[in-house]
Amino acid sequence: MATSLQYSGRPRIGIADVLLKDIARRIQLSPTNYRIAVQRYETIDAWLNREGGLLAPHMERLYPQGSMAIGATISSRLKNDEFDIDVIAELNLSPTIQPATVLDALFETMNGEKGTRYHGKVKRRTRCVTVEYEDMHLDITPAVLLPHRQDRTSVIFHAHENEPPEKHRRITANPWGFADWFENRTPAIHEIVEAVLRKTAEPVPDQDEVIEKSHPLVALQLLKRWRNKCYDDREGRSPPSVVLAFIVAMNPTGQADLYGEFRAQADRLHQIFAEADDRGVLVSVTNPACTPDDVFTDRWPGNLATQRVFLRDLEALQAKLDKIEADPTVETCAEVMSDLFGENPTRVVVEDFQKRFAAKAHAGGLYGLGGGSAGLALGSSGLAAKPLNERAYPIPRHTDFGCDG
Repeated sequence: MATSLQYSGRPRIGIADVLLKDIARRIQLSPTNYRIAVQRYETIDAWLNREGGLLAPHMERLYPQGSMAIGATISSRLKNDEFDIDVIAELNLSPTIQPATVLDALFETMNGEKGTRYHGKVKRRTRCVTVEYEDMHLDITPAVLLPHRQDRTSVIFHAHENEPPEKHRRITANPWGFADWFENRTPAIHEIVEAVLRKTAEPVPDQDEVIEKSHPLVALQLLKRWRNKCYDDREGRSPPSVVLAFIVAMNPTGQADLYGEFRAQADRLHQIFAEADDRGVLVSVTNPACTPDDVFTDRWPGNLATQRVFLRDLEALQAKLDKIEADPTVETCAEVMSDLFGENPTRVVVEDFQKRFAAKAHAGGLYGLGGGSAGLALGSSGLAAKPLNERAYPIPRHTDFGCDG
């Protein structure tokens, strides 16, 4: 099936955009997994507040941070559907408390006694405690509010078990403020971050459908999936999701279609990292809700060599998107998107599109574009959301038409 595609400044939706939207749906958490995540979040809150728990007298509230807070959670592993959730445990403690003391106490509280719910499933990390499940893991970061600072500005704690105490440190951060800033920069049809409720455990925001999310937010999820695939078998840290989120939120391009937004965001990322590389400096990103204290790039990239690895990844991403634009057939889209996002979601999406196309062609349900444009009217044919001002006419059954973007 031949296709043509122009993604910038045009209301029509092409094959690449249709497939990209469907892939975005495939990498979302399933409703079942989302409910499981919320249930586990609520159960952990109850466990931290249990009678006799070491930290129960100091628990103020539990709230989501990171991808769950902004609606950008995806299946984070390529070989299975494993996902992760990040939460903040806000504690009523002195902000000057020793970092290791807090992290050790959180580990002991979560791990509990032998035979209890989480015993043996908990790991103590450098800045958080991780609860590991078969299909997900949940990171709990302890935090203490700082007085006289912007809402939710807190101290989080860094204490590697193999480092001496003099290398432990307290870090000023405001992940709640970042989620609020991100939501305001990338508004969706439905609010992504709910108003703060005065409850001990604040609710995880409902998961919106892809159609209800802003293009920048969905582009961010696709960028995260692409990054995960790039770093799936690599040692060391990958670019933090929060860095990608910041850059995307700073660059909401207002493209009429998802493909255009994704391409624009990829180009902007490349521009930022290429300019930094040209100047021989590291990209630095700070939390706009907690500048200059909360540095998102404090542990990555760390050096120019690591940064250049990601720059090469971005160059490869641009080249693959160029390939789609040079030959935007279903076959080319399938090849490139499988490489970018993984074989499993792409294969399912492409097979589904081809089945729908064949059914429409057999039933005489395909429409061509009017107004002198050659191509298939995807919206009128029921293969995509109907674009505005699509002038279409019915075409004969079993016709193999090109698809104008």
